[in-house]
Amino acid sequence: YLDALEGDLFPILTESGIPDATLDPVSFRVFPSPASSWINVRPSRALPNNTRFELLSADGRSVHSTTLIGERIEFGTLPAGLYVWRCTADGVPLGTGTLAIE
Repeated sequence: YLDALEGDLFPILTESGIPDATLDPVSFRVFPSPASSWINVRPSRALPNNTRFELLSADGRSVHSTTLIGERIEFGTLPAGLYVWRCTADGVPLGTGTLAIE
């Protein structure tokens, strides 16, 4: 019978036992904005080799994704509008922002 059990059947655990992934803070300068077919991405410090740069449309779809090597990113022709960019390393967010494309 369940009445005879002591303690919680389903204890609430607040910690997973897995350390949170953290990286040193970094800021980005992404320019020009508005852009046409390319941008420069300047981080405030060196980034891991596996850093990904992604452009997302207003509805959240990924429209361009690449490994960040160097400063310049060519993304070709995208419809004019406001896009969200994000940088990640191993799934850990490093930075996000917006970019206007004309």
